[in-house]
Amino acid sequence: MSLHNCHIGRHTTGDYFNHEERRVRPLLLTKEECRKLRREIDIKGMTVVPLKSYFNDKNLVKVQIGLCKGKNVRDKRNAIKDREMKRDTDRMMKSFRV
Repeated sequence: MSLHNCHIGRHTTGDYFNHEERRVRPLLLTKEECRKLRREIDIKGMTVVPLKSYFNDKNLVKVQIGLCKGKNVRDKRNAIKDREMKRDTDRMMKSFRV
């Protein structure tokens, strides 16, 4: 497994040993961790998302990853409808305040 399209900025000091900001980076996982993530992605339709990234003592980037499940079209429509209803009620309440 590898990490695609994740921006890790260049170092501010030095130019010779810098890295590309958006290159494909391999994830260091055990075989069992890799199988578990692949199973979740294939069967349940989940996505692996980087949650947090930081540099360690050896100046290597550590990335904390997590599994997430996206919304389907029906959920998106409901969220948009709820947001618009809340906006309309807030406007109404604002106009009726004295």
